[in-house]
Amino acid sequence: MGSLGGSEYPDVTLDTAIEYASKSFRVLSEGIDRIGLAQALNLKIGTGGFARALSSLKRYGLIEGHGTFKRTSLADQIIHGFTQEDKYKARAEAWLKVELIRELYQRYRTSIPEGDGEFLAFLGKLTGAGPSDVQSKAEFLRDLIGEAVKDLKVIDRPLTTSTETNTGASSFEQPVTPVTPSGFLDAKVGDVYIRIPRSPEGLQMAQKLLELLGLQVTQGE
Repeated sequence: MGSLGGSEYPDVTLDTAIEYASKSFRVLSEGIDRIGLAQALNLKIGTGGFARALSSLKRYGLIEGHGTFKRTSLADQIIHGFTQEDKYKARAEAWLKVELIRELYQRYRTSIPEGDGEFLAFLGKLTGAGPSDVQSKAEFLRDLIGEAVKDLKVIDRPLTTSTETNTGASSFEQPVTPVTPSGFLDAKVGDVYIRIPRSPEGLQMAQKLLELLGLQVTQGE
């Protein structure tokens, strides 16, 4: 498992994790311990390769358990989904289980900045890591996020299905759950979403915002 500041992320792509899940799907359906899983993956227990495989399967939500591991319904949907749309949706859900990917998607959607400046600055702010650590991990993270965007783009466009609507197409939306950093509170009313510090000052900020909204409503009458 890779880490940057206070954030952890898989150090393999989702496609690689899916290969692990496919190779061990039968034993994971029945439940298997660490030794059996390592044997199914043709990896040696206690090695970095097995540690990466195990942590990535967990981080993407493809397996569950501790002493005994079993595949999840998400893994089943990705590998054996009835339709391609089902598989697309499941892949997007797996990516969004990674907190760092989820935060970056919430910030940039599918338009990751091409230059390093803004991207590196946001990574540092998001993870709390210093510039040298951010720069050392940035290339891998940009590649990882680039892979994620290929699947997350599905969320941002309608998909045509066999059961067409009156317009000839249907669409689905995958909700993105905001991740609340430590020391903050999130609030959502209708389409309005705010994040404030978990402190008396933060409460005052929220109260002032409500007063401002009330003033705008009064003036508009």
